Amino acid sequence: MMKTKPTAPRTSAKTSGSPRARKKAPKKVSAKKVPPKKGHELLNQVISLSGIPADSIRRELNAILDKKNMAMEHLTLEQLRAVAATYLREIMGSLLDKSTPPKTPSH
Repeated sequence: MMKTKPTAPRTSAKTSGSPRARKKAPKKVSAKKVPPKKGHELLNQVISLSGIPADSIRRELNAILDKKNMAMEHLTLEQLRAVAATYLREIMGSLLDKSTPPKTPSH
């Protein structure tokens, strides 16, 4: 038979006075719910973050909003995403048109 070495009873770090004892986590402060930005405020934020000259992109986005019959005052993030996607398609389309050489008829 093998003899086993007696061991001391285990204690948790929380109950022992060891320096490794865990501190209680601070209570999380519940953040106030901020309503999502809409309208001019949302558009201005996107324009400032875009890095594109403000006058240029504002004019383009407003033109797209008019085409889509969207009211600026109630513009939501989802609507702005659709407007931005349209803007990117227009820009990419015009860049592709400029980069392809005109086709000449072959005889």
